[in-house]
Amino acid sequence: MANSQQEEEKLRKEKLELLKMKQGIIEESEIIPEAAPPKYEKPRGWKKISNFFYQNKWFLIPAFLAAALVVFLVVQILTREKADIEIMVIVTNENTELLAKTNVIEETLEMYCPDFDGNGKVHVSIQTIDLSLEDDVTQYSDVERQKLSTEIKLFKRPLVICDKGFISDYIPEHFSGSSYEFFSNLSGNFPAEILYNETGVICSKTGLDFAEDALLSVRELPANSVGQDKNAIERRERALIVLKNIVDGNIVNPK
Repeated sequence: MANSQQEEEKLRKEKLELLKMKQGIIEESEIIPEAAPPKYEKPRGWKKISNFFYQNKWFLIPAFLAAALVVFLVVQILTREKADIEIMVIVTNENTELLAKTNVIEETLEMYCPDFDGNGKVHVSIQTIDLSLEDDVTQYSDVERQKLSTEIKLFKRPLVICDKGFISDYIPEHFSGSSYEFFSNLSGNFPAEILYNETGVICSKTGLDFAEDALLSVRELPANSVGQDKNAIERRERALIVLKNIVDGNIVNPK
């Protein structure tokens, strides 16, 4: 009974103290002790690291992805083979075997290609252009035509392997009436019996088994600033050297 009265008296005093604090009569109470702030233990070790990543994930995830992309691009650039010569493989006939033999073409031409950059490795880079669907208005056809247009402007690949239709049909249709000559006249450099229309060396006449109507040609330098650029001139000279090695059967890199 006494304990009950003491508890009631304590509660009554605390209520009075609270009332006084609310009314501003007093600021602190000796009866009602001020609640101590909760204590938090600082995380350590792996928990600290995981908390950091969790709290900053919206900043760290994009940063990580960007860094990974940069690393990937750098690795691609550093490990990519540097080409001694770059060529185009152009087809207008959908039944040709040329597109299916790009690996064979690359390996074969590397046998006749000198180490122009002197790095101890010989590499031939191939860009394929499929014009067999020239009359079709499709995204694929547009991409292939754009690839040819880009190569014509940049003059990065003066050595070309193509089918007969590209020389006999496509070039006269798309370049007739212009002062631009697509391929060089080779009649002064090689025997007539191995030439097609004076601009293409017939691959089968040189022992190269690429396709029945496969031709090797070298682009003429365009009469513009790109064509007169020393790099364009050097690329064309490399193309002529490789072509001459093929015709002469001069293998400079035996397998």
